Amino acid sequence: MTINNKTTFKELKKLVGSTKELAKLPTAKELRNSDEEIVFDGDVAGAHFIIYKNGLFIYSRSGHATVYAVDRCTEIEYPCVYADEGGLNVTAGCKHRVKTDRDGQKHLIVIVPETEYMNGPWAMPLDVVGTHRLDHNSDSREQSHSDFSLSNDGTDWENKAITPDFTDVQEAEEREEELCRKLEEAKKKLTDKQREVIQHAFYEDPDQTQAEMAKKMNCSQPMIHKHLDAALKNLRKDMGL
Repeated sequence: MTINNKTTFKELKKLVGSTKELAKLPTAKELRNSDEEIVFDGDVAGAHFIIYKNGLFIYSRSGHATVYAVDRCTEIEYPCVYADEGGLNVTAGCKHRVKTDRDGQKHLIVIVPETEYMNGPWAMPLDVVGTHRLDHNSDSREQSHSDFSLSNDGTDWENKAITPDFTDVQEAEEREEELCRKLEEAKKKLTDKQREVIQHAFYEDPDQTQAEMAKKMNCSQPMIHKHLDAALKNLRKDMGL
């Protein structure tokens, strides 16, 4: 089967493999240098996609790239701004949450399950998820050498083949130590639930879904999202990011 603009997301999922047993995603560089079979390599909607038979894909836009899996695009999120909660008009069958930014502006985040786009163009969910991941990567670019990333995606950045100056290395190590110190101090200010969800999301198994985390913590997926969102906001604020 040839992937084209008429191929649906459902057809694409059947064409590629499952990544359920994959514990950690490779970097874009590792995937490009692998011998994995490529089923699609081309541009769609201003982005470049390389889709592999094993179910992984590389999403590139504006010179940056991220790796994700087709079978993990089980839902997508769209932000909307609204005046008051009483005026919400949520698409039937879609979950939603309300997010308030630092300026006090409320945002309606509509969560669309894959059942709503399964028979639509394959590129749409991959493009939305890829864009979100690149946005998160951009926010945490300066922390990409740290073991802990507030956006859980430091591994997506490829190391450039250059030999750094000794002074640059020393300064980078000092910055990393300072970030780690700030992180540990900031974590102490989190609630018990926020610390627990951070531990699950970034240390124990970074590739687990929020649904899996919810089962471990014996609570709902929306509650996991709420704790994680609050924890990340507090950490960024306390660390001055």
